[in-house]
Amino acid sequence: MPTGVEATRQADQATTAARRLPSGVRRELAHVQLLDAREVATLLRISPATLWRCVKDERIPAPIRFGPRLVRWRLRDLERFIGEEGRP
Repeated sequence: MPTGVEATRQADQATTAARRLPSGVRRELAHVQLLDAREVATLLRISPATLWRCVKDERIPAPIRFGPRLVRWRLRDLERFIGEEGRP
């Protein structure tokens, strides 16, 4: 997790990018929380390597791929999965 100047810079970039979106889209996305692989692994109490094995075996919800190296999961999808299936 970035701290200090880096965190401020990233927040400024996210704010600038969000301003480019139409207001209706901004309202829809305001409640969506996205988690990276490290955060998902922590939530599921598994290692990052096990997380990726579970993704490959389709044992957890598929992530959203924004690019080749930018992958995120919706928190609500994971909460639903944990409620229905438990942990992998």
